[in-house]
Order: sequence, then structure tokens, then C-alpha cells
Amino acid sequence: MEQILLTIPAAASRLSLGRSKLYELLTANELHAVRIGRAVRVSTAEVDAYAARLLAEATADAVR
Repeated sequence: MEQILLTIPAAASRLSLGRSKLYELLTANELHAVRIGRAVRVSTAEVDAYAARLLAEATADAVR
């Protein structure tokens, strides 16, 4: 069964980024997270949507 919510390190790993870069994306509102108590989690859907946006932007730039 696939996880719905990822820890920051797991979300960073899924995007092949470092933990600090993921926090930068969260601060810039490029990604959105949820808090459960003190724990911060990012949904797999949010990570996948972010990756899809990056691919769409790269494809659009390549067409120009």
C-alpha cells in the first residue's frame, strides 16, 4: 500500500532533492504541507502534481 503522506526527507527523496531545497519550496508556496501536531507531512499527490507542473513548464519552454 502506498503512503498518502510523506515526511520531508521522503518527499525530498521522491523529487531527488535535498531536505533544505524542499523546505525552500514549502516557504515559497511551490509545495504545500500539512501539520499533524509537530509533524510536517507532504501528500504524495502534492509531490506528483509539483513534478507534473515542472514537466509541463519544461515542455512549454522547449516548444517556444
